[in-house]
Amino acid sequence: MNRFAIGLALAGIVGLTACGNKETGIPEDTAVTCDISVASTFPAADATGVYYRTTVEATFSEVDDTATMTVTGPDGEVAGTTMWIDETLVFTPNAPLAASTSYTMNIHFSCGDPTVSFTTSEVGTALEASALLEKTYNLDLASGRFIKPEGVGSILGQYMADTVILLGVQGSDATTINMMGAMGVDGADPAEQDACVPTIPFPVADFTANPYFEVGPETTTLTVSSYSVTIEDLFVSGAFAPDGSYIAGATLAGIIDTRPLVPLVDPEGAPGTICDLAGAMGISCEECGDGEPYCLSIEVDSMSAAQVAGLTLVQIDEVPAECEEPAAK
Repeated sequence: MNRFAIGLALAGIVGLTACGNKETGIPEDTAVTCDISVASTFPAADATGVYYRTTVEATFSEVDDTATMTVTGPDGEVAGTTMWIDETLVFTPNAPLAASTSYTMNIHFSCGDPTVSFTTSEVGTALEASALLEKTYNLDLASGRFIKPEGVGSILGQYMADTVILLGVQGSDATTINMMGAMGVDGADPAEQDACVPTIPFPVADFTANPYFEVGPETTTLTVSSYSVTIEDLFVSGAFAPDGSYIAGATLAGIIDTRPLVPLVDPEGAPGTICDLAGAMGISCEECGDGEPYCLSIEVDSMSAAQVAGLTLVQIDEVPAECEEPAAK
């Protein structure tokens, strides 16, 4: 059993989560002896450079129905809604937070009233849309928080972290943005486009929330640990820095076909091998586009994407002939 399968097994035993080791910002000398505690927060205590469209989260050791959460800033309490997702209380602001601003998360529950402060980054101010034309960005999966599949997303992230996904701006104006995705060459520094992989033709998207964008959904093929994997309904969002030099708060979501990844777990495994392992942890696979139940939802947020200087993506509609492997004799 390789490290992927071992990781899945360990996750089922110890309840591994992607955010289980973050600081809560609760001073030890004010801790209250109690059966319920705040295990982690997002953002973490005193975090800087926080994405302005973030949710604010507190993960408890167990659900506390008495718990509430508010967020305050320079202008008082931020309007928003809270809801429980498993053991995590999630606050979603009604409107994006302000850029370069300090906020406080105020948690009230049966065992204490901790507060956690954080500061947003410069991202959030609109920029000149035309300045983005032909710029290309390298989406850093390793910088993100793997949310789905629940409990094993961080393990899957070990294999996707080296996947190079490039985003290029083909056109933008006051209302729309046209972006294209491409696979990068493994290990290339600086990043470069893989000329043997077709590009991802995202449809023209709304850009009225400048600097924020959403592109997709689009079905495409990505390379994960040297295996070609289909991702259905691929969706990417984020926001450009004021000078257009990077993208912050990027989210990637879609439905991944697990069948090509089975050899990572068992070289002789059946198509449902990964789904069987996930099922043992209470995670259900769903139908793929062909109707077979071997797909898992994947979601990664809080990613960054730096501009790749001098790189402009070239549209590739199909695999070039020179990239085709010669037929076996």
